Amino acid sequence: MTHDDLAQLLAQLPGAAPGIDDPDLVPTLEAWADQDPGDPLVREALLAAHLRATAEAGLRPHTAGVSRGALVRWDAHATTWIGTDTQTGRPAMVRVLRPHAARDPVLRRQLAREGRALRPVLPALRHVDDVLPALVVELPGPPCLPSRGGTAGEHALARLLAGSLHHLLAWERFGPGLPEPAPAEVRDAGDHVAVVSLTPPSGSDAGPVLRRLADVLLAWWQEATDSPVAELLGGLQAAPPRRVADVEGPALAALAELLAAERHRLVHRRASAGRADRTERLARIVARLDAAVPPPAGRAALGVDLEGQTLVVESDGDVVLWGAEGEEPGVVFDLEEGFDVPAARRLVRARGEAPISARLNTEVGGDPAFAERIARWVAAALDLRTTRMLLEAVDG
Repeated sequence: MTHDDLAQLLAQLPGAAPGIDDPDLVPTLEAWADQDPGDPLVREALLAAHLRATAEAGLRPHTAGVSRGALVRWDAHATTWIGTDTQTGRPAMVRVLRPHAARDPVLRRQLAREGRALRPVLPALRHVDDVLPALVVELPGPPCLPSRGGTAGEHALARLLAGSLHHLLAWERFGPGLPEPAPAEVRDAGDHVAVVSLTPPSGSDAGPVLRRLADVLLAWWQEATDSPVAELLGGLQAAPPRRVADVEGPALAALAELLAAERHRLVHRRASAGRADRTERLARIVARLDAAVPPPAGRAALGVDLEGQTLVVESDGDVVLWGAEGEEPGVVFDLEEGFDVPAARRLVRARGEAPISARLNTEVGGDPAFAERIARWVAAALDLRTTRMLLEAVDG
């Protein structure tokens, strides 16, 4: 019997029953039982409330090395408490026989047997054979309550689901079956949701545990996007199966779908990273090439304009000038500002429209070989500029 079980019993009674923490609960139920001695619901509720009210009878504050705190579960022979281990200071759970049951050798031996039955799923459980014999186990973490606050996303949700199902399968396969746990018996073990109960169940229905697991994980997860794991948990909330083993197949399918999506994402990321790396390396090469080959220095004639004036190009290695002889030349390129692209393209076209004239170069003191070099350099530098702009667009 747990507090939730008692509350459900009281809710089924006709009339306004007192709350489970009402000090007049037992007297009120006794009065109802006197009025209708044959009512099974009143009888069950009265006995459960009385056993709860007498849970501390004959117990010391420290029981089997545990400083008792809140009552978790009780029956006619034993009570289960959350407390603190007096040796380690860590949270612990203790189930102790009531004084009258502790005097019964059969019930003492039965408690020890139940401890052996639980040890495959609670390996740290210990049996304390004292005046009041008890089962004690250290708790793996705080109570696992449905609450917001998870920020790690879908992959953490999948890990928690897998770890929790693995834990619950151990209860189902190697233990005495899954109990319907009280809230204090569902613990946050870090990488999974754990069930810690020192009372073997009379039957085994995993439905309540699976529904609570789904409640906890979906409340913890804050992502709004669709997820195969979230869809599975939604199904467990709505219609949980009676066996954890029935969840194995759907869980594996959901995790496989998630893994496939993650693989596709990583493949795409790797391809994108490879492209970005190649783009970055090419951009560095272009920058080094641009810096390594400045314009050649010299002076040359590159034909005549429509008015018959000789077009002269000259460079000092930093700045390239071009224009009609005797007029103020325009800047085609300088190291600080880069290219005047229209002017640079006109220079390249001028070189291609007519052969280099030795006579014109003699008149302006130019070098025909420089005319060829500067035209080639400007054309190549314009191509390099285009390549650099394309790489910048890809990177952006």
